[in-house]
Amino acid sequence: MSNTNEQYSKLSTGELAAYVFENFTNEEIEKITGMVQTMPDYNKALEWAIKAHDGQYDKSGKPYVLHPINVSLLLESEDEKALALLHDIIEDTEYTLGDVAEWGFEHLTEALDCLSRRKGLETYREFIARICQNELAVKVKIADLKHNLSRIDTLPAKERGLKDRYMKWLPVLEARLKEMRQEKS
Repeated sequence: MSNTNEQYSKLSTGELAAYVFENFTNEEIEKITGMVQTMPDYNKALEWAIKAHDGQYDKSGKPYVLHPINVSLLLESEDEKALALLHDIIEDTEYTLGDVAEWGFEHLTEALDCLSRRKGLETYREFIARICQNELAVKVKIADLKHNLSRIDTLPAKERGLKDRYMKWLPVLEARLKEMRQEKS
């Protein structure tokens, strides 16, 4: 465990929340605060994301929950933002789709299932194809990839190879979202 991880692992939830806010601009903090106050599902999803990712750190050593929060800031609707906060819970924690439904997010479980990669059971191409079946999942995955690309240079050198994969699939997802929007009109 790195010193950074050890430092954060000793923080209480309140202290971790304070740390989280140290990593955002005043404008972003105002946006998050406004969403917490006006979007009950966002607020609830944020609480679950903080709880579910407690003790987890990204590859650069920062609390993992910063990633879903950043992804949520790139999206528009409350459902998109709430799903962004929950998007890695099934893959990276002990929680299940059933748990997420019990938390009051039944309406998001189909999209969340699409966003949860079945490692060892599907290729990345198959994972993206499954995402492409659900518009909400497509929007969140686009935001996820954009955030990942924005921080790729902060990752250890061995992880920077992910950039090629993200760059390959981002245009595919953007084209699919455009198709979905055209199909609606």
